[in-house]
Amino acid sequence: MVPEGWQLSIIERIATVSSGGTPSRKNVLYCNGNIPWVTTAEVQFKTIIDTAEKITVDGLNNSSAKLFPKNTILMAMYGQGKTRGQVAKLGIEATTNQACAAILLKEGYEIDYYYRFLISQYEHIREMSNSGGQENLSAGIVKLIQVPGPPLFEQKKIAQILSTWDRAIATTEQLLANSQQQKKALMQQLLTGKKRLLDKNGSRFNCEWKSCRLGDIGLC
Repeated sequence: MVPEGWQLSIIERIATVSSGGTPSRKNVLYCNGNIPWVTTAEVQFKTIIDTAEKITVDGLNNSSAKLFPKNTILMAMYGQGKTRGQVAKLGIEATTNQACAAILLKEGYEIDYYYRFLISQYEHIREMSNSGGQENLSAGIVKLIQVPGPPLFEQKKIAQILSTWDRAIATTEQLLANSQQQKKALMQQLLTGKKRLLDKNGSRFNCEWKSCRLGDIGLC
């Protein structure tokens, strides 16, 4: 069920779904180029702005790899551990290996809305995997994922609000990381006596510290 004014659809109706390829690693002319090449290990609920591996123009032209535009949504169809079902968004033009599904939305659909929706459906998407010895997704399964379709202006508004929250969370996490580093430095100074505190009279502690063995102050 979706709210009045929304439509229920599937990925295949609002986007084209493709996949990439892997140039032969035996040919040195295909590797270590300047074209970003995404593997599923890098599809981790984030915007991809660089890749660990890059291929050459020859590698692109002589394989099933394709160059996808910025803002393409990627989904890991298979991979180790929790990889299957994870999504990412391209912040650059890039190619991918065959384990990535590339979702290119048609005109009139807000990329950030559907990117975030697919993130929210991670567990459900994993359950859609093929049964058998190795549970994988496929392009066919990805195309059949159900998606809601709010009016475009509402898609944009929802995406904008969630982006604001993301920025606030990122700022808070950075402040927390900075505080943890400051605490670590302070602990190092206080616990080793490099920095002395003030006593109740406002004078700095100046008594000598004693060295002792751990066994002398506690039970072993």
